[in-house]
Amino acid sequence: MRLEIRDVSKSYGREQALNHVSLDLTEGIYGLLGPNGAGKSTLMNILVQNLEASSGEVLFNGKNIRTLGKEYRKRIGYLPQTQIYYPDFTGLEFLYYMASLKGMDKKKAETVIREYLIELGLWDDRNKKLKHYSGGMRQRLLLIQAVMDDPEILILDEPTAGMDPWQRIAVRNLIGKIGLDKIVIISTHVVQDVEQIAGRILFLSKGKILRDGTPEELEAGFEGKIRFFLVKKENISKLEPFGIITGIVRKNGLAEVRIILQRPFPYRGTPSAATIEDLYLWDFGKEPL
Repeated sequence: MRLEIRDVSKSYGREQALNHVSLDLTEGIYGLLGPNGAGKSTLMNILVQNLEASSGEVLFNGKNIRTLGKEYRKRIGYLPQTQIYYPDFTGLEFLYYMASLKGMDKKKAETVIREYLIELGLWDDRNKKLKHYSGGMRQRLLLIQAVMDDPEILILDEPTAGMDPWQRIAVRNLIGKIGLDKIVIISTHVVQDVEQIAGRILFLSKGKILRDGTPEELEAGFEGKIRFFLVKKENISKLEPFGIITGIVRKNGLAEVRIILQRPFPYRGTPSAATIEDLYLWDFGKEPL
């Protein structure tokens, strides 16, 4: 199975949302990271055929997805960032309705829906109306509709939004199993989610691929830039001009400060292993609160 993105660009008037993006994807999980406006949603909407590229092409198993049309779309599971649901449907009614739209066999749909509702902790709430669901509950329900017909390509936009830690773990585990033999693309701001399960991380910036590699490859290339410093509380502010502070904890009556060094610093400190979140902060800085 192969999904090829060949020299894809997308413009909205004078604004270029994607700028000659090329990727070759096979089975596995891909984490798509970048700040707001980087082009992530545009790329995902092109892949699910909600948008047409201005130039370039997307191929699935060697065939253009425009030519494949409905045959290609039947192979996709999609979880959009914006929640779309019917407030007076129960969770069960919503999933049966989506199963009918997908043309699923009724008995198979019943079995699969039950399994996923139990796995994602929604079985006891299956007969509640969706207007009484929390945001995280609706998000898990929408994930079920995306995966229940066993798609070959799964495209997820912020899949764990509104979830507590246990719910996020359940969702990550489900996505991890699916990614063993499917193509899964996850766009998210929760860096830890893709860091845990993605075999390949893609950084998108201003419509271009900025970084592309396994978490281990990307983190190894960042070696030496993270330090711990033990300082008095009043000296924390003196570290700020030298980089991005990512953590402060009390240790032996002092403050242990973890910092991504962006400028030379006269003291060595204690080295720390880098994370994907460190690379994200290095590349994109602090986003507006």
